[in-house]
Order: sequence, then structure tokens, then C-alpha cells
Amino acid sequence: MSKKKIFYSYDNGMKSYPLTMGSRGSSGIDLCSQKSYRIERGASKLIETGLHVQIPEGYEIQIRPRSGLALKHGITVLNTPGTVDSDYRGEIGVILVNHSNKAFYITPGDRIAQAVVMKVETLDFDFEEVESLEKSERGEGGFGSTGVKSEAIFEKTELEEPVKEEKVPEKKEEVSEEESTEEAPKKKRGRKPKKIEENKEE
Repeated sequence: MSKKKIFYSYDNGMKSYPLTMGSRGSSGIDLCSQKSYRIERGASKLIETGLHVQIPEGYEIQIRPRSGLALKHGITVLNTPGTVDSDYRGEIGVILVNHSNKAFYITPGDRIAQAVVMKVETLDFDFEEVESLEKSERGEGGFGSTGVKSEAIFEKTELEEPVKEEKVPEKKEEVSEEESTEEAPKKKRGRKPKKIEENKEE
């Protein structure tokens, strides 16, 4: 089976970065910045890549964030995933947004996003306007109408009853009647002896 080809080029005067992937099993192609940028906290900016592509019909390119930038710096793609159609021949621009609390700096050659080639099904639709649509089970429910928390389902299993340990009655020591009638001698509480002052010799 022959491999499908993706053709690419860079704008005149811009540096050419070869399209590469991080590893053999990677699905994303690294996209690099052509210029230096400073993205303030809470701000977004369009990053120029200078890259133009030509992909086969029936495919699209999705622009996705890089996980390392998102985790360590709060940098992500604002309109993720961005879409590049098969008939688009313009420059691929990446809209980055800074969710961190400090400015983020980009230098030429920095890998700022990844492009994933995806197969899409293109159909020849006929659009027809009608007065009403068929009802569905969901209806017009949207924007969190199904709730946030999920109900956990646990399978009921029969548990073996724990074996009850038989308690052995404690043996009480037998006390003789004489010992029981005897009372412990009580200490007599006497008055504290008065201190006798010695006569001092005159």
C-alpha cells in the first residue's frame, strides 16, 4: 500500500523547519514559531508558523496544544482543535492563550503546537429548510442539562457472614466469708502536733 503524501512549503524569507514527530508512535507533527513573541497573562496571540500544506482530499489537519506547555506554563490553543481543510493553501497560524499568572516568551524555532492529520467523511448533502424538526428524547437540553456528577453503579455481591467467636466466661475468684467480712484497717486521723517553741536563753 503506497503512502499518502503531504506537500508543504514555507513563506519566502522564513526559516524552513522540517515536519517531524516526537517518536514513531506519535500522531502529532510539531509546529514551530517563526518569530519572537511575548504573551501577557490572560492574553492570546496569533503565532506565525510560515507553513503552507497540501493534504489529500478527505483529510483535515487538527491543531492541538502541547501537553508540556499546558501543564508547565498554562499555554494552550485557544480554539482547540483548530481545523485546516484539505483545500486551504494559506499559512497555518496558531492562536495561543496564556492561562498562567505571568508573561510567556516564545523564540524562533520553539515548538508551540502540534498538527494531527485526521480522516474525515465528506458527504454530498442537500439542505432543506422546514417549519419544525422531529422530536428526540433529549430535546433542547444543552449546556450542562445532563448534570455534572455521574452515578456510580456497584454490583451486588453476597458476602460470607463472618464467623462469630464464642466468648469464654471469665472465672471469678471465690472469696471466703471471713475475708469478705474483714475490713481494711482504717488509719486514725490525729491532730497535727503543735510545734513547741524552745525557750531561748536570754
